[in-house]
Amino acid sequence: MIFFALFLTVLIVAGAYTYYAMKRTPDSPATEETTPDTPTQQREDKLVALQLKASLLGLSKTTGINALIDKCIEVHESLASVDPEESNQLHSVPADFERLIGKHLPELMNKFGQISSSASEDTFAEFEETLTQLNRELEEILSNVRERNYTAFANKHGFMKIRYSDKF
Repeated sequence: MIFFALFLTVLIVAGAYTYYAMKRTPDSPATEETTPDTPTQQREDKLVALQLKASLLGLSKTTGINALIDKCIEVHESLASVDPEESNQLHSVPADFERLIGKHLPELMNKFGQISSSASEDTFAEFEETLTQLNRELEEILSNVRERNYTAFANKHGFMKIRYSDKF
């Protein structure tokens, strides 16, 4: 059973690596200009990297990280569905989301992955609570995007701007 789980993990990692390598291999000669990835493609790459990292660190089996990554995928799809005319009403949400999936979550996963083998129940509980809080925040963002409640983003953006200025 352990051999099968190890074999399956190696197979998943090899498949993800092959997919990522094939995606990055240019189909055209090197002399032609390549188009840069769109923000949507960049977010997709970051989400794939998160799933791969969670699997490699063993967090997929021991924590609720997969539920959070699934919620990130939902938010990504919801942000991608916003009309270009309405995108400026999202304020800092796309940039904040990209920072979450590109920087903060990978760092959190790395730190917890390093100590997870010797972590106490309290440490696991704290990590799970952090995941739960992030999941709630993402659910709120998702709900506001789906309902086109851009006023909520404007209010939060205004509060954060004042909060981190010299006026507060």
